[in-house]
Amino acid sequence: MLFLVTLALILPLWSVSILPFLDFGGHVAQTYILHHYNDVPLFQKFYDRQTILLPNLAIQIVGSFLMNWFDPYTATRIFVALSVVVFVLGCHLFARQVYGSPSWMAIPAAFFFYNSFSWLDGMLAAVLGLCTYTAHLGGFIMLCVFVGIYLAWRVLTRKKLEGGDVVLFLPLVPSLIAYGILKSAKGIPSVTEWVTIPGKIRHAWVLFSGYTTWMDIAMFAGLVILAVLLWKYGRFSLPQPLLWIALVLFILFAVFPTEFQSGADADTRFIPAAALVAVLGLNVRSSRPQGRWIYILLLCLFLGRIGAMTWYWKKADVLSV
Repeated sequence: MLFLVTLALILPLWSVSILPFLDFGGHVAQTYILHHYNDVPLFQKFYDRQTILLPNLAIQIVGSFLMNWFDPYTATRIFVALSVVVFVLGCHLFARQVYGSPSWMAIPAAFFFYNSFSWLDGMLAAVLGLCTYTAHLGGFIMLCVFVGIYLAWRVLTRKKLEGGDVVLFLPLVPSLIAYGILKSAKGIPSVTEWVTIPGKIRHAWVLFSGYTTWMDIAMFAGLVILAVLLWKYGRFSLPQPLLWIALVLFILFAVFPTEFQSGADADTRFIPAAALVAVLGLNVRSSRPQGRWIYILLLCLFLGRIGAMTWYWKKADVLSV
């Protein structure tokens, strides 16, 4: 099933000639310049290639490597396809780590890969399964928040700090040091801006919003029906540490500014993280007949959204070519 879901998420990437991500052109250009920097004197004249460990360079590093065999558009398309694989695999492994066995919740969580934060606003790297410093600074910050809240819960529950708690945080230290020594290379901080309550509500819908009002209405109606059916026929449980992590991430979304430092939609970045923690940790129990039909309805809802998204992609692709 995971293979079929992964295939369904990858196919839209090959249905258009140009991926409709807002910053796609910039990433392709940066990757192309990096790959051909030594071959084109004009690039050396206008650009300075620095050897410092910057965040957000995953597509440039992997894409430049792929350009040894593929054209720039194909190379970046393959990179996004690999990102889908990593994201789905990350969902599966996280859920399996929580319950000790594969979880069906990894499949609906995998559909979070396509959200308006990535395919409308172009912030694809922020939701990759590669939650590391190199992939995207926002993803790395989410990882730090996750580890920090989890460690705080462990310490408060046991009322003492153990050596194993410190070990959990150690893998984050090198990246934190790398970011700390960037200084001016971090970018020019922007003015901190706050969004209105209607804006917060719009940002909270980031995982399900579409290109048109009818897509949003259909998705909202489907989710309401699913919620009613699950409330009537299902029983839920969520491990306490994951519940606290999801709640804190959502609270951070509610209180965080929308423009912070050099990042746009800074508050929205907390929504995919909170949703993934909640959904992947959720244990839903239901009788077999009702549970099967509820799950089929859920898959149809998400697949329908992917189909509508692909249709709009192809429609826009015809206009752009």
